[in-house]
Amino acid sequence: MFDRCRETLAEGDEAAAVALYWSVISQDQPLVQADAAIATLEQAVRLNQWVGEPQMVLAQLYLIAGRQGEAKAAAEGALQRFSEWGNAWDKRVQWDAWFAWARILRQGALAGDWPARLDKLNNVALRDTGA
Repeated sequence: MFDRCRETLAEGDEAAAVALYWSVISQDQPLVQADAAIATLEQAVRLNQWVGEPQMVLAQLYLIAGRQGEAKAAAEGALQRFSEWGNAWDKRVQWDAWFAWARILRQGALAGDWPARLDKLNNVALRDTGA
């Protein structure tokens, strides 16, 4: 039960969403083909909108693809879900680390200047946001 007991998640949808998410995370969907990974995660989120991790990974892929508006929406969706749960769904990483990375992704979407190369991600969280 979700959304104050107004929404349910069908067992089949949950299983399918998990399988889609893990196909991207385990790189069954090569990240060099960003469109395929994005489409896979979009479907996972449609099937299970109640967890943050798929939305957060989707936000990162949107940023890499230069799709800032969609990245911002996905990062904010992830932050909302992380706030509601207060616990990680994907236990490979602690909740606070998922939450922090989602905030960095939202910041990158708002600034519109996400690094194009992985080696440029160092110190991305240390940028001055003007606040």
